[in-house]
Amino acid sequence: MIQRIQTLWLLAAIAVLAVFCFLPFGSVAGKAIEVSSDIFVLASAVVSALLCLVAIFLYRSLGRQKTVIVASMAFALISAAFGTLTVLMDDGCSLSSLGWALLLPLAAVVAQIAAWRGVSADQRLLRSYDRLR
Repeated sequence: MIQRIQTLWLLAAIAVLAVFCFLPFGSVAGKAIEVSSDIFVLASAVVSALLCLVAIFLYRSLGRQKTVIVASMAFALISAAFGTLTVLMDDGCSLSSLGWALLLPLAAVVAQIAAWRGVSADQRLLRSYDRLR
């Protein structure tokens, strides 16, 4: 299970999302907005990380694993979108109010895409073995 490359990518996505949960992702009137203060951003980031963890243990069903990875990507993107909207919806805020931490869910999506490609490679390999039998 751990020797598969997609497992390492999923663990990287979990780590990035965990770091995101503890960093401020923007500022409004000089006050930092943390992930823990916005329930929508926090919930979607936690759900994305949990889905990555579930996907690690679905190594026997590659189709389900790919589906769970795609759902995890969606929640990571929702987390970044909610964070951006939270900062921009406040009065007088601009794009300069956004923090660099909002890039972390996007980095998690990149890791999840790499994991999805790893699962696809495993599926192709298994199909080629089936043709040999």
